[in-house]
Amino acid sequence: MQIAAQIIRYRKKNGWSQEDLAEKVGVSRQSVSKWESASSMPDLDNIIRLADIFKITTDELLKADTTYNSADNDNQEPHTPRLSMEDANRYVDGKVQSGNLTARGVMLCICSIVPLFLFLADTDQYIAPFLDGLGEIIGVISILIMVGTAIRFFIKTNRYESAIKQVEEYEVTFDYAVQNRMSEALESFRETYNQKLSLGIFLFITSSAPLMLVSSMGASYLILPMLSLLIVMVAIGVFIIIPASAQYNAYKTIIDSAIPPNQETKLTLIAEKLGAVYWPFVVTIYLGWSFWTMDWGRSWIIFPVAALLFTTIVGLINLFDKKD
Repeated sequence: MQIAAQIIRYRKKNGWSQEDLAEKVGVSRQSVSKWESASSMPDLDNIIRLADIFKITTDELLKADTTYNSADNDNQEPHTPRLSMEDANRYVDGKVQSGNLTARGVMLCICSIVPLFLFLADTDQYIAPFLDGLGEIIGVISILIMVGTAIRFFIKTNRYESAIKQVEEYEVTFDYAVQNRMSEALESFRETYNQKLSLGIFLFITSSAPLMLVSSMGASYLILPMLSLLIVMVAIGVFIIIPASAQYNAYKTIIDSAIPPNQETKLTLIAEKLGAVYWPFVVTIYLGWSFWTMDWGRSWIIFPVAALLFTTIVGLINLFDKKD
């Protein structure tokens, strides 16, 4: 059906996703997906709305345009490869498997300090007497073993590099049928993604509660065990969120493969790259300051301050980028 191709053409020419167009028309994203896959046709009112939104006449929307290929050369390179469903499945599987390996490695790196903290706690209460004096050595050895294992997981992600690079580092698009199929997969996965994201955020938020509780009670001998619990809860949250986010973003990448990046997308990429370095640095400062002062009841203030500073930095980067 010609109108399906025309809707796809003008939507992508304006750089809109299916969600963007659905919001402008006042329908659901599934309706736009069905129009573009030719499984249904918009009614007369929606055809008029679409023509107004695209700033064309209804005749242009309903009739074939013989100059379609040459007219769109400014928006898409003529030699841009169009990938198949098999390529899409390879990409999604690569992102998921790479996300699982990355999550395991990150979790091990985060938890690597936990054994040392436990051994540094009150040995008379937490460690068998025959280990007294060896706790620090065992803790350091455990760090080396866990970090070494994590590095192995990170290295294993290379096996999925070609499938991921094919989509993310080169100018490609997917067949319309592939994009619609991935839209359906995204919708079925969205609830699971929201549940995992909520659980991970809940663990992040509540992880400091036991530590703050023992600090307020003055139970200093419980500081290190509760700090270990905090680290484990954060690690579990990371382990839950990373694979789910990888799968969700894989679907989104395929669905929006032909949409040029806008300023909002650029800002998101900037925040992701900066955050990968910024937040581990903040955690390092937090732990160093807390151990130096042993004032765990106040040192948590670094996180809201760091969040405000992070937002300011990203905003300034975006401002200068617009000026350039």
